[in-house]
Order: sequence, then structure tokens, then C-alpha cells
Amino acid sequence: MKSVLLIALLAVTYVYATVDLPEVEFRRPKENASNLRLILGSKSGSDDRLLSKTYHYVERSHKIAHRQEILIRLVDYARITRVEGWPGNPDLGLTVLEGGLGQNFIKLGYVTEENMDFSYTIDVYGVLVCDD
Repeated sequence: MKSVLLIALLAVTYVYATVDLPEVEFRRPKENASNLRLILGSKSGSDDRLLSKTYHYVERSHKIAHRQEILIRLVDYARITRVEGWPGNPDLGLTVLEGGLGQNFIKLGYVTEENMDFSYTIDVYGVLVCDD
């Protein structure tokens, strides 16, 4: 009996895992130079590599202003050299709350106006520092 229940649960889990989500949930902003917002840092040597690429989206809510923190934590031996962002709306801005250049994490914050959604693509570049 337990094995039949386990197989049924695995089948249900598989069905939910393979269902395609509608495209409207994944509205990525276009990444081009015209709407790039360099959040912090500058392009440096060839040792820089893309360590994290994340997309954040919060749907608009009637008469609600969104306030959120975004934490991007890298491996212990990574050091951030540059953070770039592409806002879905040119009026959106991010604030660095903690971490940043030279650290292995960065915490960003934002606040939207009422009835406004939030979408941002954030790229974190850095170097890997291995002390052997």
C-alpha cells in the first residue's frame, strides 16, 4: 500500500514539474545599452567573469507600493567587481544596502510607487580568489 501511494505521489509531482508556465509570468526586460543602468563598479581586467545573473519580477497590486530586499550571495572565495542592471521600467532604481565591491555578497533594495510592478535583471561580475 505504501509503495502505491509513493508511486502516485511521484506521478503527481512529475506532472506538476513538467507543466509549462505561461509566458506572461516571465517578462524579461530587453538587455541593450540604451537601458543599462550600471549600479556599481566598472569594467576592469580580463579576470572578471559573470558570477550571477538573476531576474526579479513583482506584479503590480492595486493601491500597494512594493518594498523588497534582494540578496545575492556568491561563494566564499568570490569578490564582486561590477554589478549591472536592466530595469523593466526606466523610473525604477535600486539602492545598495549592504556588501558590494570586494565582498562576496550584495544586498539591494527597492521601493515602487502604488500600482507599479517591478522587474529588473541583475548581473554580478567578479573574480575568484583562491588562497592556496
